[in-house]
Amino acid sequence: MASAVSEEERRLFTAYESLAVAQKDGLESALWAALRALEESAALSRRLTARARERNLQVAAANFEERARTAEHHADLIRQVLLNDKNAASTEEEKKEG
Repeated sequence: MASAVSEEERRLFTAYESLAVAQKDGLESALWAALRALEESAALSRRLTARARERNLQVAAANFEERARTAEHHADLIRQVLLNDKNAASTEEEKKEG
């Protein structure tokens, strides 16, 4: 009977591990998509800033500039999370190999 419980615990742990990996992969994919969207938003805001300045629309230019800075800041934060996670994973792999 003890081996049945042990086998059940092993199966539950394996299922939990698989779920955790799937959730982590899904989250990472969503973060990469968010990063790309923020970078595109920042680039668009930069182009709109330039156009507004060409037309001497200083208030609009300032608004677009602020949007660009905000998008770039958020993109930087997400990039740091993604890169730190990759660095942590590399370190863990090195520990396992060493």
